[in-house]
Amino acid sequence: MDTRRTDRQLALVACGRSGGQSPQDGHQLARRERTIKFHRAAIRGFLGFREGTVTDAEAVTGWLIEAVLPIEHTVEGLTAAVYERFRTLRIEPPRSGRVERLVRSAQQRYSEQFCVEVAAQLSDEAKLALDQLLEREVGDVVAAAWLREVIDVSPSGKQRINRISYEMCVFQALRKQLLCRAVWVVGANHYRNPDDDLTADFNSKRELYHEALQQP
Repeated sequence: MDTRRTDRQLALVACGRSGGQSPQDGHQLARRERTIKFHRAAIRGFLGFREGTVTDAEAVTGWLIEAVLPIEHTVEGLTAAVYERFRTLRIEPPRSGRVERLVRSAQQRYSEQFCVEVAAQLSDEAKLALDQLLEREVGDVVAAAWLREVIDVSPSGKQRINRISYEMCVFQALRKQLLCRAVWVVGANHYRNPDDDLTADFNSKRELYHEALQQP
């Protein structure tokens, strides 16, 4: 069910008016709006949908955070997921402006939650490495393909950093550091301290092991 046109806009169309004009008879416009609301309710009933509530919006936001944002980060993809979720639940979705705010809120909450969870598992060395990443120039952290997502340009040409997109790039950079064991996570298995992989006698038999590995 498409809710991207306001009731007032639909009433203007029903009165045969162009987009920016108002009916001469305000009472007629109000009557048209009431009629449209009635028809919307009738359509919802016929299709088996119901009107959405604030609780519904909160539930969909929570669903985005838990099920979608771990694998999808673009506004377009998240917006499509929101409309599909409301359709699956047979709930009339909010208007487009409200959906955009819902998506932005979910992105923000997911980013904050993710940061807290990761920070709680990082060693002091990893936290220091992350701080250093955050302080670096955008070009040193952000891949060229992501620059348009990270740097927003206003109509006047002023640039600003999209914090959520930038943080995603920082965590991608951190992931690369984890994969090469430049940083590690305390208590983890796959991303544990690389020193834990060494045998207890490594230091005393370093030359023997290097020779076995054919490393200098």
